[in-house]
Amino acid sequence: MAKELTIALSLGSEEQVAVINSMFLMVAALSSLIWAVLADKFQRKTLLIVATIEWSIFTLLTIFATDFYSLLIFQLFTAIGFGAALPLTFSLIVDLVDSENRGRKFGVLSAVYVLGNGLGQMLSGFLIDFYTWQVPIFIISISGFFCTGILFLLIEPIRGAMDKTSGGTDIDLSYKIKLKDLQKIWRIKSTLGLLIFNFVMFISIGAISSFFISMLKNDFMLPSSLATIFLILVFSSQVVSGPLFGKMGDKKRQTDKKGRIKVVLICLLGGSSLYIIAYSLTFVSTGLMVAFIFIAIIYIGAFLFGGIDPLTQATLGEINPPQIRSTIYSLNFLA
Repeated sequence: MAKELTIALSLGSEEQVAVINSMFLMVAALSSLIWAVLADKFQRKTLLIVATIEWSIFTLLTIFATDFYSLLIFQLFTAIGFGAALPLTFSLIVDLVDSENRGRKFGVLSAVYVLGNGLGQMLSGFLIDFYTWQVPIFIISISGFFCTGILFLLIEPIRGAMDKTSGGTDIDLSYKIKLKDLQKIWRIKSTLGLLIFNFVMFISIGAISSFFISMLKNDFMLPSSLATIFLILVFSSQVVSGPLFGKMGDKKRQTDKKGRIKVVLICLLGGSSLYIIAYSLTFVSTGLMVAFIFIAIIYIGAFLFGGIDPLTQATLGEINPPQIRSTIYSLNFLA
């Protein structure tokens, strides 16, 4: 949609849209820390409802943007609500699922995220060829209001319900972000390593995903609708691989405490190798046959990458005490 926005709003180049996207992610990440602080004082269900309403309203207002600055302002306010989604959802999952099954549950969440993202890409990719850029954004905002209604059906779990001491008594939990909590994080080397790992992964995968459609359109000369179909096809593989590798990691953990991380390494090495091979082909030729081979290899690579996020999220929830989990997930989202 970057090209269409550039033309409709008379922007200087598509890079200005990329700047807005980058600032959107930065504001969303920073706002996640604020949502984590509020989560100590209010129900996470209530916060999710407020955040979703805020996100939906400013997504709707985005259709009234007339230039770079109005689009930027609407999107930055949209990012504030968006920042609550993943950290609060992860926090709720940890309180709903026992540690032995968190990999699979995070895998299911990952599958839902991919489906939603795919639907959004499909709407923008297909509709943009027939309607103005405002139409897909309007539909997405309406979907946000619909999701808000579903959130009212959510039952708030008891904090720390799945975290018991060996004696069976509840752990005294505090979800405030404190300086001493940050000091605990740096003492847990595995946590620091995973935060850095996710930071690098998000940069790499984010860059590839953002320019995937642009590459198919510009290098292989495919129309927006067809390029979108291929994007959805590629990343739909993670709908299956997230729960699959999540369950595999949970099973490996029963006999090996490092089982989940070992599965992550397999997914990382396999997926990275296939991505390198696929993108190397684009330097050789940009013919139609090469395009199909490229997409097929990327499909398998994306399938393997789909197992990484669920298992790292489950591991972060396990290796850190309940008192600092909301902090951890906020920092992970910030990464």
